[in-house]
Amino acid sequence: TSSLADGSTKFGNLVAGASYEITAKIVVAGIEFKSEPAKATLKLAQNSPAAPIPTKVTGSSIEVKAADNAVVYACVVKGSAEELVWVEENVFEDLASETTYVIYAKYPANDTYLESAPVYIEVTTLKASAGIAPQPVLLDKNSTSIKVGAGDDKATEFSIDGGKTWNKTGLFTGLTENTKYDFVARYVFEEGKQDPSGISETRELTTKLQSTSAHSQSQQTARFMQRAHSASA
Repeated sequence: TSSLADGSTKFGNLVAGASYEITAKIVVAGIEFKSEPAKATLKLAQNSPAAPIPTKVTGSSIEVKAADNAVVYACVVKGSAEELVWVEENVFEDLASETTYVIYAKYPANDTYLESAPVYIEVTTLKASAGIAPQPVLLDKNSTSIKVGAGDDKATEFSIDGGKTWNKTGLFTGLTENTKYDFVARYVFEEGKQDPSGISETRELTTKLQSTSAHSQSQQTARFMQRAHSASA
């Protein structure tokens, strides 16, 4: 044991995980008085967790996943002198775009173990979204195709299936005559480096009705081809 400057006593060479009874005594006028023993168990050290893995990164948030649910996290801008604030949540929001953050993880202390040394990873948020694209502009249409263009000068892509697939040319072919289609637009973005833009409001466009003469000519051509095929057979 050793006495410290503040009057406290330090006990050394103890065994981690072992329990000890600590008793204090004073002597007054030659009479010794002892306190009731206080029990204390030395906590065990614990290994650091595996480094967390980023599972989702946007221009304003980072989500990470650890090997188990016992860890706590902290997030600060790289190079910042901010004090680490430890939380159980694994999603960090309201972050700055195109900024590198350091995500720390550690096991907290409990009744048996000391807190572990932290581990960390560096994650950079994506470029922010370009915003919401304007509605597509109609450029041309006939009975089986519609061509649309951008509502401004930004690179834009278009969809007629609710955003399942996107078309950068704006030309949609193989459509049905006299049929309504819902067109939407969004700005082109580099996946994995920028947040996608918001989708525009829907623009409803209808293919033209095929003219009677063209329809008749199409039927005549079909009948001619059928006769020719029968004759050759």
